Amino acid sequence: PGLRYVVRYGVRPAAAVMALQSELAAFSFALSARDVGLIAHSCAFVTTGGEGVLCPGVSGTGKTTLAQLLLRHVPDVDVLTDDRAIITLDNDGLTLWGSPWPGAAQIAGAGSAPLATVVFIRHGASCSRRRVRPADAFRRIVNSLSMPVWEPARCGRALEIVDAIVSNAELLELAYPPTPEAADHVGFAQPLGARHGQ
Repeated sequence: PGLRYVVRYGVRPAAAVMALQSELAAFSFALSARDVGLIAHSCAFVTTGGEGVLCPGVSGTGKTTLAQLLLRHVPDVDVLTDDRAIITLDNDGLTLWGSPWPGAAQIAGAGSAPLATVVFIRHGASCSRRRVRPADAFRRIVNSLSMPVWEPARCGRALEIVDAIVSNAELLELAYPPTPEAADHVGFAQPLGARHGQ
């Protein structure tokens, strides 16, 4: 908020996809250069209670499927993105943001919410959930973030952000089938995790 990033091209790429990828790379640089935040390869949404949920993962883990399930079957949930979310850390804590870089489901929301939960998703024959230890979550989430490896001096702040995520967010793993019934489970219509006494 209050900041604007302008991407200028010597020659603008003919393909819109190439333009978006160029802008994504530039924004990744800008976030890390200012020690503001990171971009996560993830689905992200806001629960009816106003809590941000990040579902990081590589291609094929079910991010697009999850985003589509939530849109179709859990209308009170605000889906921020099906592919790239932004996570920032400041004095007020962690904030999860939508982004203008959608995936196959073409979801690119402009909303935001305090980051409360990280859910590692996977396809399953039935719904199941378990807590994830912070050390395991750290390893898994780093693989989905745009870490500033091009500038090692910036990695310290990036790792602080990851540490804040695994230290403050609820950490879960959730398996689900792509069914309407599973959408309520995934969309937090049913209580999940330690904060709800499980």
